[in-house]
This record gives sequence, structure tokens and C-alpha cells, in this order.
Amino acid sequence: MAGLDLTAFDDILKIDYLGPVRDQLNNSSVTVSMLEKRLEDFQGKQVFLPLHTGRNFSIGSRAEDVDLPGQTSQGAQVYDNAVYTTSFQYGRIRVTGPTIKSSRNNKGAFIRAVDSEMRGVTRDLRQSINRQILRQGDGNLTTCNLTTGSVTVEVNTTKYLQVGMIVDIMDLSSGPPAVPVGSGDSVDVRNPITPTSFTVGSIVSTVDDEDLVVLEDTHGDDIWGLETIISTANPPVESGNQAATSLLGGIDRTTNPFWQASVTTHTGTFGGVGGNALDQMQLTIDTADINTDSDINLLITSHSLKRDYASVLESLRRYPPGGETILSSGYKALEFNGMPLVADKDAETLTSGDAFERIYFADTSTMWIAHMGDWDWMQEDGSILNRIPARDAYEAILFRYMNLVTDQPNANAALISIS
Repeated sequence: MAGLDLTAFDDILKIDYLGPVRDQLNNSSVTVSMLEKRLEDFQGKQVFLPLHTGRNFSIGSRAEDVDLPGQTSQGAQVYDNAVYTTSFQYGRIRVTGPTIKSSRNNKGAFIRAVDSEMRGVTRDLRQSINRQILRQGDGNLTTCNLTTGSVTVEVNTTKYLQVGMIVDIMDLSSGPPAVPVGSGDSVDVRNPITPTSFTVGSIVSTVDDEDLVVLEDTHGDDIWGLETIISTANPPVESGNQAATSLLGGIDRTTNPFWQASVTTHTGTFGGVGGNALDQMQLTIDTADINTDSDINLLITSHSLKRDYASVLESLRRYPPGGETILSSGYKALEFNGMPLVADKDAETLTSGDAFERIYFADTSTMWIAHMGDWDWMQEDGSILNRIPARDAYEAILFRYMNLVTDQPNANAALISIS
């Protein structure tokens, strides 16, 4: 058979792998799979969304023969713009020269050689996008507790940490821009990892309370997530590619209440016999409905809270026949007033040292992934596989320019501080 050249290898990566990789990444979690995807107009690296923020109040009833509405002050609709900056997402694979040489006359051999790399980068990108879509946009993997002169760094949780990660510990005490802690730029996550600490390769001088742990060089570069969109507060500093402004869509929530979601703080006992889950969940939906014309159609929470909700249904003998329902995306869900309630593994949060959980009540028509295109290989020079300088190896880079955007956060709600 004719020998395979680099162009043929490029075609294998493009034809055999790109389609399945796209499918897996675009359905990396129930949250991602349920969001509407559509291309937006970009100006440079930004998305501009027009917003309707106020009504015309030249309306109302009047007595006979008095000024009509708007005679003393003309009314008009009020508009604003939300501005989002794109986040640049990447994944890299590496193939050695001997691998390419040994499989030059065998397409199957090349596929077998790169298969583990492709499975790995797809799995890791899915994990990253899934985490980002549920978090704040600042890249925070966990928050530190005071650590002095030790190779063991105390943290609130190690849920998002894995052995082998290269991470930065960022000090925000003096405000933006955040700076790495100590003399080094990063620390290497080593064994062991416990629920509240991880061990690094060399002694860390001082890590303060509330220092952040992020993947190396990613601080402030993540996409916006539900923890920021479905909130009443401005996001943390240096989040979602907004640099020091740290404003969702460039709009300050402290002076623009229309940009705030409806957030209800849980009280009482949630799950089990006598729990108030149903009442508190309905209160959250009602609050959003009163504040705006919301159309909540998806509830997202952690696995533990989903179990708690299931225990309430069982105690009331309202558990759906046959158990959970299956969504069109394949995810399993319970129901609340006809709306699916699903568990996402990255939905649990740990903020400012206090563990708490929440349920997001999402109107998915008000948020979507804006992008410049779907996942693709970097090939501006005409080749997917590119030589690594001074190495007998080649690399290929997957990329996507994207962000999670919203034009109506106040149509969404959250029930928080559930113990």
C-alpha cells in the first residue's frame, strides 16, 4: 500500500477523531448539553449583547380632561449593552517521530498509537470545561488555609486537584493583579492528596487564608460559570477574562439590580422526613417569577442534594414510577413540578472556608455558549501535526474561542446555603 505521509496523518486526526471529540466536548456535562449553542457577532475578541433594561412608564389611567400619560415627561424604553470577552481553550497531544515512522504504512497502527493521547486530552478537556461551566471564571480550584514553612498546603477542598498538576497559588490580599505566592511561579501537586491538603515538592514559605489555587497560568482566564451568572454579587476579581474590572458582561450589579439573579438562602432542614425541600424550592422559583418573566426549565445540583431530594420524594411516596427519568441528552433526572432536576459532579461549591451546597434554577434560553467556531485543530499553516523544535516529536493542538454568556441573569435563581 502507498505510504502515509504527514498530510495523511492530518486527515486521520481530522476525519477519524475531530467529530467524536467535538460530540464529547459539547456534551461534557448535563449543563453544557442543555445550553443553547449559537454563533454570535464578534467585534475583535468581544461579544456585544443588547439588553432591554427598563420600561416606558408613560402609561396609566387618568381622570377626565387631565394631562395624558407622558405629557409632563416623555417615557421611553431603556437599553444597555453587555460585553463579554472570549476565553481561549486549548488541548495538546504529542506524537513521537518513531511512532509516525513505525506506522507509516499502516493507518490502523497510527490510530492505535495516538488513541490513548486522544482519549486523554478529550477526557481532560471535558473535565476542565465541566468545572468551568459551574464555577466563577477566576480559575479557582480551591481556597487555601494558613500554611507556614511546610510542603503540605492546607486547603478547603481538594475536589478539583489531581496528582501531577502544575498549579499557581495566588495572593489576592493586596488586590488585583494577583501575584504568585513565594519566589516560584508554581508548585507541583504531589502525593498525597487528602480531602483538605496536598503535598508539594518543596517547602512553601507562607500561604495565607483565602489564597487561591489555580492551574498554572490560567488565573482569570476561565469562561464564566453558573456560580457567577446565577448570583446577586459581582464575581471575584480577575475573573472570566475581565481582568481587574471583574464584571459579568461589564455591568456592575451593585448599581444595576436588573443584572442580579434571584437568590434564596435556605432555612430549616432540607432532606428526609419532615424536610422543607419542596417548600424552599418552590419559594425560589416563585421569587424569580415575581421579579421577572422567567421560564425556568432545568434544576442543577450536586449528587448529595439530589439524593436528599429523592429521600423527600420517597417519604411522600412521590418518587416517579421506575425511578429517574432519562433526558434526551442521556442524563438521568428527577422531576420537580415537571422540570428535570439533575446532578452535576462539579456543582458542589466551597467558598470562603464554609462548606455549603446549592440548587441552580436555570432558564436555559437566557444563557448560551458564544463562540467563534466549534472545536478544531490549529492548522493555520496548513498542517495539523507540527514539529516540536529540537525534538523528534510532533504536536497537535485543539482549540476553541468561547464563553458562557447571558442576556437575562434575573430570569434565573438559586437556593443556597443548604446544609
